[in-house]
Amino acid sequence: MPPSRARFGLGVALLGLPVSEVASRRLRAAHPHPLELRMEPAMPRMLGFHGWSGGLNAMSLIYGYPHPRDVSRPLIEVMTCFSAARCYQPSLEEALVRAEHRDAAYARGDWEDPAGPFAPPIGLDPSVPVPASGFTRQDRAVVIDGEQRVVPLVSYRRYEALRFCQDTKIVTAVARSGFPGAPSFRTADDLGPYAAGFRRFMLSMLWRGM
Repeated sequence: MPPSRARFGLGVALLGLPVSEVASRRLRAAHPHPLELRMEPAMPRMLGFHGWSGGLNAMSLIYGYPHPRDVSRPLIEVMTCFSAARCYQPSLEEALVRAEHRDAAYARGDWEDPAGPFAPPIGLDPSVPVPASGFTRQDRAVVIDGEQRVVPLVSYRRYEALRFCQDTKIVTAVARSGFPGAPSFRTADDLGPYAAGFRRFMLSMLWRGM
């Protein structure tokens, strides 16, 4: 990796540690209840994106291996939108293309500002179009708070995405390497393990030198 990017990455990790503490306190005050993914065997988990506009409007939970050097390993991102009027929701096709674009940037060492699957369109590279073909659509059985349902799922190369509503929440999940079995989601009551996972992730990036 070029020295400038390495320095940038280390700076992000150093900044991320105190930022994670502030974000954790803010999230605890908001007391949100996003949907989390239950998996056996469990994968590492951590806090992801969270958006604030008139209060907490969306947040994502990450499962797997988000490190830029591990793009061949499984990664699942689950975003819960608490307010449809205030949070940006890309189409499943757009989220899939963004996930692949981000991973391709990571693979070539260009990860200063890659657009993730749930990033708002501000500042996105307009040269990343959503192709007219290449997507596969099917129904997928999932379990949501103990209830089995069938939801639409879209596949694109090695990525899968699905979306469903639960009460007033809208949940979108994107999986690198696909979802394992019948995905099971439940309302999360404790985000402490996710905050701790984020801190461990940032420390591991510092330890490995990005």
